[in-house]
Amino acid sequence: MKKGSVEVEILRAGGILPLILNKVAAKASNDVGQFVRTGTLVSN
Repeated sequence: MKKGSVEVEILRAGGILPLILNKVAAKASNDVGQFVRTGTLVSN
């Protein structure tokens, strides 16, 4: 039972990390796209 809950925690942490990375990557690509279109870097 305890081993199973540890595995669930690892899976949960493993699921959160890609979400954060995806958000960061999406934000970065949006900033780059904005920069390319407008020639100004907008960070907000």
